[in-house]
Amino acid sequence: MTVEKSDDGLFSFTVKSEAADGQSFEWKMTGFLGKGHISYSDAEKAVITYDKNGAEKTRETEYTSGGGRMEFADDGSIIWEDFMQTA
Repeated sequence: MTVEKSDDGLFSFTVKSEAADGQSFEWKMTGFLGKGHISYSDAEKAVITYDKNGAEKTRETEYTSGGGRMEFADDGSIIWEDFMQTA
C-alpha cells in the first residue's frame, strides 16, 4: 500500500496485489485517516493483466464508488473490509 497526503488533509491510498497467473488487482481511494482507521467511499478497483514478459497488457475497471474501512492493529497488521467485495 502506498499513501500520499494532499494539502487539504485527505490521504490517497493505492493497494496493489502481487501478480499471479498473469493478473493483479489495484484499488485506489481517498479518505481521512482517523484514530487507527481509514474510511472511504470512492474506491476504484482495476483488474490488470500482463503479457508473457510481465508488461501491463490491459487494465479494466471492475467498479468505482466502492466503500470500505481499514483498521490498523497494534501489531502493524491491517484488517480491511471492502464493501464491494463482501456484497
